[in-house]
Amino acid sequence: MRKLFLVILTGLVAVGVFAWSSGTLSVSGSGSVSITYNSSDSTFSFSTSQPTLYITFSDSSTNTGYCVSYSLPVGGSLSLSSAYFYQYLFKSDVANLKLTAGMFDGYSAAFKFGLEGTVGDTTLGIGPVLYLKDGNMAFDINDAYVSLKNLGLDVSVAVYDVTSATPSIDLNASLDTSAFSDLLFTGSVYVSAAGGVVPDINEVDVSLSYTYDPYTFSIDIENTKADSGFETAMDAGVSYSTELPVIGSVDLSVGLSYSMAKGLENVKVSADWSKELISHSVSVTFYPENPAAGVPKAYAELGWTGSFSF
Repeated sequence: MRKLFLVILTGLVAVGVFAWSSGTLSVSGSGSVSITYNSSDSTFSFSTSQPTLYITFSDSSTNTGYCVSYSLPVGGSLSLSSAYFYQYLFKSDVANLKLTAGMFDGYSAAFKFGLEGTVGDTTLGIGPVLYLKDGNMAFDINDAYVSLKNLGLDVSVAVYDVTSATPSIDLNASLDTSAFSDLLFTGSVYVSAAGGVVPDINEVDVSLSYTYDPYTFSIDIENTKADSGFETAMDAGVSYSTELPVIGSVDLSVGLSYSMAKGLENVKVSADWSKELISHSVSVTFYPENPAAGVPKAYAELGWTGSFSF
């Protein structure tokens, strides 16, 4: 069974590479570098995100495509992150059926049949996945979702190990208030749950923002499940957009992080701007003395992050 599965999968990927005659090739990548100075011990630290390179072939005339992505760890060797072929078996303005085969979404050898339909402002979708697990065939519902654009509501469900005695379920729901144009503010509500047949809620986030040009006021309240119950943390701030010589458009912001259990955690001032292919972020973060948050003595951090994408 394992050999047959891999033979079919390899064949589909090979067909995908050579199936089109007038395809489009695109190459993109992203990554970031950060340098931070810590006043508590007068040290500098250097960190990077793992850069990723994406190579994509697509052919709109045959509704096929192939995507390969690589991770480029600093000081390490190039590693393959994903490689898959896709074919739209059916595609129209109201519905489509997409077959994806290969290495994707954490699966090393899998087939996914993604069915999606749209009626008015409502979109429904489901994505069953067949894959190899410990040498045997396994089945997941990688994603099932409903999107109601007129209400700003998105709900998604994933069911793993469907055929096992103990399947697990992930449930996510979000509400975007920007769908209601008469509101003075925009924001979102996000709910996440996981578990067995009856998932437990493990996170509830509420984000709100109000713009009074050129200022934007925002607040984010996060409730996360812990051993002692739910812990509530809040980020609040204000940002201001302006133009500076040479640099151009800059977003200046000041904000604070506060935990109901630990008190004030930090106050941060930052400036963000983009130039050519690089996005820059310079920040000063002050951590007050707060033993409950693991800060026995107040200190500050000065940081710069450069992110690139192409």
